[in-house]
Amino acid sequence: MDGPGRGINGGLTLRRGAAPEPGAPVNGSNFVVGVDGNIDEVFKKGLELGATEALPLDDMQGVGRVGYLLDPDGNVFGLISSVLSDGTDTMAGRT
Repeated sequence: MDGPGRGINGGLTLRRGAAPEPGAPVNGSNFVVGVDGNIDEVFKKGLELGATEALPLDDMQGVGRVGYLLDPDGNVFGLISSVLSDGTDTMAGRT
């Protein structure tokens, strides 16, 4: 949010109807938020704020570190960082 094109322009509304059963297919959109800082800390903060783990953080070689959470209404969302757990930045040197 420190300049144009940064942050999320949108929002979420309360779910109308029953939440999906755990492990059910995604019914709706699937969005992933880019994290500039320490993704492990952001993921942990999400859990502390009431999210539950849908898919644990994992390194995807050549892509980045990715994990998914479920918000308290059962909506799934992902977090991604270009920095792997060993500190390697998958975006280093790319233009």
